[in-house]
Amino acid sequence: MSGLLLAQFVHGAEEVKDRLPYKEFFYPRPLLKVLNESPAGVKKWQLAAQATIFLEVLLPLALFVPQIRPWAIAIGIALHVVFALLKPRGIIGFSIATLASYILFVP
Repeated sequence: MSGLLLAQFVHGAEEVKDRLPYKEFFYPRPLLKVLNESPAGVKKWQLAAQATIFLEVLLPLALFVPQIRPWAIAIGIALHVVFALLKPRGIIGFSIATLASYILFVP
């Protein structure tokens, strides 16, 4: 949760992207300028990690409250879009399964 691993992962992925046989990652330049390996960048990654954990804990509970369910589904979709951008091939199966499970909450 320190943010350092996320900063290092994105930096490393950006360094090796041209050596991969297929396009594995897409990190927009403005994102790389803000979320980097500097102390300020790591602090922003830390906030992102903590916000993600907070949302991942609350999201399943929010799905059971009919009044906020649409918002919970929208937030869940947004989270999994971001996850897919960070590590598409590694997490796409999990994201598809999770998003498909939202159908269970549609009345």
